[in-house]
Amino acid sequence: MRKNIAKVINAFTIGESCNEKTCSTDGKIIYSYNLPIAKKTHYGMLIRDRWTTKTTNSQIAALKLKFPDAKIVTEI
Repeated sequence: MRKNIAKVINAFTIGESCNEKTCSTDGKIIYSYNLPIAKKTHYGMLIRDRWTTKTTNSQIAALKLKFPDAKIVTEI
């Protein structure tokens, strides 16, 4: 897993904000650049299906591995 997304996932998991080079979180939503790619809801975790850039798709793949029970959606 890439270092940037790993730090962001760790912060997201405990509800803290984290801002790295290509991704960030406010503790509730994970962003790749400015695109929301994952979100915590009352119903569980949502992860965006995929995107057009290699970096974002790599981050989404890392999220799917970390949260295998998350619901995969086309938009966050």
